[in-house]
Amino acid sequence: MVPVALASTGLATEIWGNLSPIEGLAVALSSYLPALVTNLLIERPFLHSPMLNRLPRRALGLGAACTACSVTMGLFLLAVTPGVSRAPHNQMTGARAILAGKPLQERADKISPTPRDATDIRSEMFVEGCLLDISSVHNPQAPKCVFGDTSSDKTVVIFGDSHAMQWFPALNQLAKEHHWRLIGHSKGGCTPAKGTIFRYSLRREYRECDQWRANTLELIAKEEHPDMVIVSSSSNYHSVIEHGERQGGKEGIEKLEAGYATTLETLKETGAEVVVIKDVPHPAKDVPECVSQSLDHLRRCATPAKKAFGSVKAPKFGTVAAHRVKGTTLIDPKSVFCSKGMCPAVIGNVLVYRSGSHITPEYMRTLTPWLDARLPSPRDS
Repeated sequence: MVPVALASTGLATEIWGNLSPIEGLAVALSSYLPALVTNLLIERPFLHSPMLNRLPRRALGLGAACTACSVTMGLFLLAVTPGVSRAPHNQMTGARAILAGKPLQERADKISPTPRDATDIRSEMFVEGCLLDISSVHNPQAPKCVFGDTSSDKTVVIFGDSHAMQWFPALNQLAKEHHWRLIGHSKGGCTPAKGTIFRYSLRREYRECDQWRANTLELIAKEEHPDMVIVSSSSNYHSVIEHGERQGGKEGIEKLEAGYATTLETLKETGAEVVVIKDVPHPAKDVPECVSQSLDHLRRCATPAKKAFGSVKAPKFGTVAAHRVKGTTLIDPKSVFCSKGMCPAVIGNVLVYRSGSHITPEYMRTLTPWLDARLPSPRDS
């Protein structure tokens, strides 16, 4: 029973992050009590059954029968789980379907990527180590984070968290087409907004984010001299730390708005065109899992737009900051993710989300023409 409690604590840590001693104890107790009850009412009666002790063959037969039932049920569930094939390239319309005003896709036989593969498919920018983890403040892989036309004198920079990095597949295609030198800077869970945020998984202020942001802004200004900087981030930041005090709610959001504007002004001082891409919808379900179980009823996996964007009270500090800083271009991707009040999980036979609110590289690539039409031209060097 003790191993069960310890295993439950480990699982809870994986789901919710580091637990305080009280939280860990609560998880252990909540798993220990059910384990104790089942041990007393089920396990021990079987282990000490006089009849089974007198008839060992019957005991072995019962054990074999239980094992066979478990294996049979597993095979049955495997057989009835719907399978889905990967859609060939000529059947992947992606964003073109929603831009053409087509009805929400109700069913699919073939999808790309498949729900089973979605979580593991990552962009080249991620593979090259250009998304820093929580503990890092310098990127040793920075020399590898240059893409597109690497010899070009026209430099475009992506800057932000993982929600900025997810735009890489479309931006890399544009960099190759327009002969841009594309540089990627991203750090997990780190807002571009200047100011110290509270990191829930660390249970403290996210000092590493502050250091990385300052280091990267200095690198951009003094060494990279960009012609355009594209900034984006998750809208899921609410709390800041100031003078040792944690500030959330309206006050915290106002601080983030001011901090985001400060970052944009710093980038404008480089002379570059500055672009802010608003955050994408946040689905209410585990999309790959839902789609794998709802191939004939994909509407079940869609999220109402009001819910996907966190209601009208959701933080919009990137938008507010872009309006405050004169000359900043603001791009709203809502029209390529949502239609008629719903944000689908599959659009044009392409799975939209790979994990949480992170977009699949396949769907991002279908946004290339749409994004190209909205980006300003990089400044003249």
